Formats: sequence, C-alpha cells, structure tokens
Amino acid sequence: MKKKTTSRYSSVVVNGKRRPEHVVIWEDATGRKLPKGWVLHHIDGNGKNNELSNLLPMTIAEHVLAHQQMRSQGCDVVDSSDPAVKSSRERSRKYREKHCEEIAEKKRAYYELHKEEIRAKHRAYQRQYHKDHASKEKEYRTTSAEFIRLRTRLRYKKKRGYDMTSPEVQDIQRQMDALRIHRKPVYES
Repeated sequence: MKKKTTSRYSSVVVNGKRRPEHVVIWEDATGRKLPKGWVLHHIDGNGKNNELSNLLPMTIAEHVLAHQQMRSQGCDVVDSSDPAVKSSRERSRKYREKHCEEIAEKKRAYYELHKEEIRAKHRAYQRQYHKDHASKEKEYRTTSAEFIRLRTRLRYKKKRGYDMTSPEVQDIQRQMDALRIHRKPVYES
C-alpha cells in the first residue's frame, strides 16, 4: 500500500485504486464495505486521526448536520495548524475580499448610473401593487357582506321551519357555495 497525504485526508492505493485511508481502515476492521451514500465522520474533526475509535459511519445528510452543529457550537472542524488547510483558507479569504468588493463596486456604479430609472420603476410597481390590492380588498368585502346576507336568510328560513329541499332554499345554498370560492382572503397566494 502506497500512502499519500496532500489534502485533509490521507489516501492509500489498494488494488491499483486510490482510496481514503480512513475508509480502508474502517472496512478492514469491520469486514464490511461502507454503504453507498454513507461517509465516515472524524469525531475529533482531525482528518489525519484515522483511529477506529475516531471514525463514525453516518449518512451524508447526518454528516452535514453534524458539521453544522459543530460550527454552531464554535468548534473548529479542521486542524488549523495544517499548512494545506491554512493556505486554502487564506486563498479563499483573499478571493472573497477582492471579488466581493469588485461586485459591490459594480453594483454601486450601476445604481448611480440608473438611479432615476430604478426609482421610477419602483414607484410604478408600488402604485400598481396598492391599486390591485385595494380593488381586491373591496371585492372581498363585498362578497363577504353578500355571503353574510345569504347566510342570515338561510338561518331565518331554518328557524321558521321552511322545507330545506325547496327550490328557494336550494338557490340560496347554491349562491353561498359560489361565494365560498371567492371568499378566500386576498393576501393568500
């Protein structure tokens, strides 16, 4: 077995294929292959510590959740003293600093150039939004009032002992059913 260490994890060549060392160690110790969709979690966060007691098999979803919980608790998930990790983090930080500032500058320049046009579009959108919702709100109130009026008529007829199968009562119920469809609040989309 040839051993190679270039990233956070050591890898070995087994039967002509390069594989993560921690997976090979776990499979040899348990006598089983790691199921598809499963990974081995390094409990202490150190990818170089491949002791069997430090390896915990879990699904990819569980693994992501475990790392999120570690980050939320302020745990350092990787060994920061590792030079490969340090340089990778430093490159990522520098890239973000440089490009985020460039993007923000481009957005500011675009906004300054098109400020009046953007504001006019925004005002037009707001006017249309309020106009649409005001008319829908008025329509909703009208249908609600009509529904209440019909419901009151139906209750009156029930109270007076009208035949509930009569055409007049059936007509009231049909009108109420038609209004029920339109009575949903406007703001639910």
